[in-house]
Amino acid sequence: MALSKIDGTNFIEGTVPSTVAPGAGKVLQVVQAETNSEVGSTSTSYADTGLTAAITPSAASSKILILVQQAFEMQDPGDTTVGGNFKILRDSTVIYKDGPAFSLYFNIVGADSPRMYNSYSMNYLDSPSSTSSITYKTQSAVYQSGDILNAQSSGADSSIILMEIAG
Repeated sequence: MALSKIDGTNFIEGTVPSTVAPGAGKVLQVVQAETNSEVGSTSTSYADTGLTAAITPSAASSKILILVQQAFEMQDPGDTTVGGNFKILRDSTVIYKDGPAFSLYFNIVGADSPRMYNSYSMNYLDSPSSTSSITYKTQSAVYQSGDILNAQSSGADSSIILMEIAG
């Protein structure tokens, strides 16, 4: 959203410049979903993690702010490196993926079977141009055959928050 300056006259009179839509930027609704059901993946193809939430925008001009906190465990029982990645989808359309390669990757020199427990944050401002129900979800994939990526490992909580922002 562009910032607008209100000059002294507008401030005293209480008028908003015409370049700012009245109500723009207000939070209209918030939806939150959580899961702690473990979902494992050993595939280099993306698959659902079980973290999903739906929202119905009140106006086609609204934007949806998506805030994700994805808990995970990565391991490779037979190698010194392990990697994976997450992405956000609107219904079946990918709207956010961190870079062209894998954003989660590490190597433990001289040690086999690396394992890491952590959480991964993703934030994205979407413009769906819709007043129909929209489902947002996350998917994960591993870097290479043999890697394991467990979303919500050992019952750790993952959450997704959807905020409708007036356009």
